[in-house]
Amino acid sequence: MSASGRLVTTNSPDPSGIFTINSITGQRNSVPISGLLPAGSFAPGNCTPTICFTSDNRLRKSQGVPAQLNTHGFNVSFIDGTYANYFFASFLSPPTYLEFFSVPPFGFLPAVPPDSELAGTFQATPIPGPLPAAGVILGLGWARRLRRRVRA
Repeated sequence: MSASGRLVTTNSPDPSGIFTINSITGQRNSVPISGLLPAGSFAPGNCTPTICFTSDNRLRKSQGVPAQLNTHGFNVSFIDGTYANYFFASFLSPPTYLEFFSVPPFGFLPAVPPDSELAGTFQATPIPGPLPAAGVILGLGWARRLRRRVRA
């Protein structure tokens, strides 16, 4: 599995050094991304009967510690009707980046194939450009991992 693309963020970080992701283009396994879901939304299927895991569309510029994404991450939709939530699972040992991928029909967690939760890498690198907002290249590499999401 591979995914890559371009995130467009706010020009300046907030006082904590965090940028807001405004839009995204790219692909996952050659399927184009159709859009970024708004902050506070969730990828269909990324819910238990009592809670949905919402995104906040926030990105830290620096790589390493702390992670570039937090436990909320960001959600994207794909042109084939699937969705993904990319986030940093700081609650796992060891902490890692995860992709929750959901396929219709959407149900409640735990994920049932073909839904999946994959561990991988995430790297966003600033690139100069004429855009009014800072662009970053997004690199994602994912491998299988068992679903273990617990949030306080």
